Amino acid sequence: MHDSVNDNLQSFQRIFLGACSESDVKPKNISIVAVSKKKDISLIRAVYENGFRDFGENFAQELSEKSNQLMLPKNLSKISSIRLHFFLTEWF
Repeated sequence: MHDSVNDNLQSFQRIFLGACSESDVKPKNISIVAVSKKKDISLIRAVYENGFRDFGENFAQELSEKSNQLMLPKNLSKISSIRLHFFLTEWF
C-alpha cells in the first residue's frame, strides 16, 4: 500500500515543482497541507516520511485522536516537526 503512496507523492512533487518553475514561484514560499481526514495513522506516517509536515483535519474528534497518537513519546522523536491544522467547513 505504501509503495503506491510513495509513487503518488513523488508524482505530486514533480507536478508541484514543475508548476512552481513555470510560474516563477519558489516552492519554499508555498505551504502544502495534506488532508488526512479519515486516513490511518500509518498512512500519515508514510506521507510524513516523504517530506510532508502539515496535515489537516476538519473533524475535531479525529484531530484530537490523531494528535494524541502521533504525539506519544515513542513517536515524538520520529515526527517531531509535524504540524496539525484544523479546517472549518460549512461554517456559514
